[in-house]
Amino acid sequence: MKLLESPKSALVVCFDLDDTLIETRSRYNLSFHRSAAYCIKALGNYVPLGSELIKRVEEIDTTLIPVMGYSPERFVTAWSMFYREICSEHGLHVQEQDLLELRKCSRAFQDGNYKRLPDVDHVLPKVSADRDVFIVTIGEAVLQRSKMIDSVIKNTFGTRYTTKSDLREDTHIFICENDKTVVLKNLVKRLQDRKVPSRVVMVGDSLKNDIASAKKAGAIAVHIPTPGHWKNDDADVLPNYTLKSIKDLPELLDSIEKEMLVG
Repeated sequence: MKLLESPKSALVVCFDLDDTLIETRSRYNLSFHRSAAYCIKALGNYVPLGSELIKRVEEIDTTLIPVMGYSPERFVTAWSMFYREICSEHGLHVQEQDLLELRKCSRAFQDGNYKRLPDVDHVLPKVSADRDVFIVTIGEAVLQRSKMIDSVIKNTFGTRYTTKSDLREDTHIFICENDKTVVLKNLVKRLQDRKVPSRVVMVGDSLKNDIASAKKAGAIAVHIPTPGHWKNDDADVLPNYTLKSIKDLPELLDSIEKEMLVG
C-alpha cells in the first residue's frame, strides 16, 4: 500500500522529535555549562561573568545559523569562536589543547542514551493505533537517526528515514536541513486526493520550526511548550492549540476529528 493511500482516520499526525518526544534541551544546557566551566578554568578572570557569558555565546551561535543551519557542529564552533575572541581581546595565547578539551565539552550533548519524555510511551500507541503518524524533525541526519534508535521511537515510526521533502518513499521519518514547511505542504497536498475530509496536524515545542511551518503549510498547529526558553525558537505566530503536556494530545485529536465529522 502506498503512503497515505488508504486513510486510517481524518487526521495525519506529525511529531517534532527534539523536546517533543525526546529530551534534548537539557543536554545542550549541560554541555553549555560544562563548556563555560572549562573556559573559566582555562582563562580565569578574563571570561565574562554569568549572564554576559551566556549572552555572548548565544549571539555567536545565532550568527552561525545562516551559515551552518542546525548542524550539531554549530554549537561546538560557537564555543571555539568565543574562546578565541576572549584570547584576542586580552592578548592571550590560544592553546590548542584548550580548544580540544572545549570541543569535547561542547559535543557532549551528542552522546547516546536519549530519554523519551514523560508520557510519550503512553501517548504514541494511542495516537498511532488508527492514524498515520510521522516524525518531521530538523537536524543532521546521522545524529537525528541515532536519537530515534536510542530512544526506541523506531517501534512506532520504523527505521527508514529520508532527507528528501517529497513522499515517494514509503517512510514515516523526515529529517529536514532547516525548514519543515515543504514536507508539511506536501503532506497537506497529498491529503487533498482523499475522498473524506482530512487534515495534517503538526505537534511540536518550537514556535519557529513547528508552529510557523505548520501554519504556512495549512496544517493544524499544536504547541506543547518546553520548560525554559530558547530564543532561537521564538516566532510571532499563534498555534491553533496549546497543550500543557503531550498526555493531553489523544483527547484533543479525538475532539478535532469529531468536529470534522460533524462539519
